[in-house]
Amino acid sequence: MKDTIKILVLVAAGLIIIGAVIFVIAMVNNNWDFRALDTANYVTSEYDLGTEKITDISFNTDVAKIVFKKSDDGKNRVECFEDEKHKHSVNLSSGKLEVKAFEGKWHQNIKVFSFKSPVVTVYLADTSFESLDISEDTGDIEIPADFTFANFKINASTGDVNSKASVTGALSIGLSTGSITLEGVSAASVSLKVSTGSVTVKSLECAGDVYLKVSTGRSQFTDVTCGSFTSEGSTGAITFENLKTSGLLKIKRSTGNVRFEKCDAAEVNIETDTGDVKGSFVSDMIIFASSDTGHIDVPRCTAGGRCDIKTDTGNIKISIN
Repeated sequence: MKDTIKILVLVAAGLIIIGAVIFVIAMVNNNWDFRALDTANYVTSEYDLGTEKITDISFNTDVAKIVFKKSDDGKNRVECFEDEKHKHSVNLSSGKLEVKAFEGKWHQNIKVFSFKSPVVTVYLADTSFESLDISEDTGDIEIPADFTFANFKINASTGDVNSKASVTGALSIGLSTGSITLEGVSAASVSLKVSTGSVTVKSLECAGDVYLKVSTGRSQFTDVTCGSFTSEGSTGAITFENLKTSGLLKIKRSTGNVRFEKCDAAEVNIETDTGDVKGSFVSDMIIFASSDTGHIDVPRCTAGGRCDIKTDTGNIKISIN
């Protein structure tokens, strides 16, 4: 039995050595250009959708970058840069545009090696739509300021989302790994969730609630107006500048600093396990601050909204501008 195992180990080692030799020879013959290993044949497929009105847009894709653009000829079309053996399906029916990843039998889904990545570009004649629903495994998503949606939902495993599109209803983005960037956006409500990554928001107007959850990563908000703001996270700093909420501002962090400037809220509740809290308000706040191990420096105001700040390990420094 032991002799058999030894023989099998020797055979396996020999195959590994032979494979390594073949790889080195192949790379030498191609001047160590790793792109020569690319065995996929990528093509550009165009799907002309004409002038039929689109009300709803849905994506269910595997590995693809998704880009939205305004059409310059008044027609709708989808352009896919993709592996010719694994093409996306594009369908427009009753005003709903659906783009899906290749669906075939299991043996047809075995992907060849490639350094390229699919790109799906959507050219739209209209600018206003009822809904956008994107479900993505891996890939970036870019949506410019040209478009407006009644409802906006993105769920992705790995990728970056960069959107400037406004939403009249709910805006929801959830990522496992990646970054979320919003700029010049308005919405009725906002929900942003990232397991590992960053969130950057510049110029946001939200009539209702803004909810932020980041397990690990940094968050930065600038020029935000909302009804209320709630954020929770495990590890990572959060920074605010010129954030104004007519209701509650609530921040909870396990590990990470909280920084804010020129903020205003009817009520504030900030809690961290490990991290400093430093910030400034534009209006008087009645501040109740406590820290197990840390220095506390806060103004004594007799009027204004209630502000509770608590840290286990960290300093607290607040000012009123």
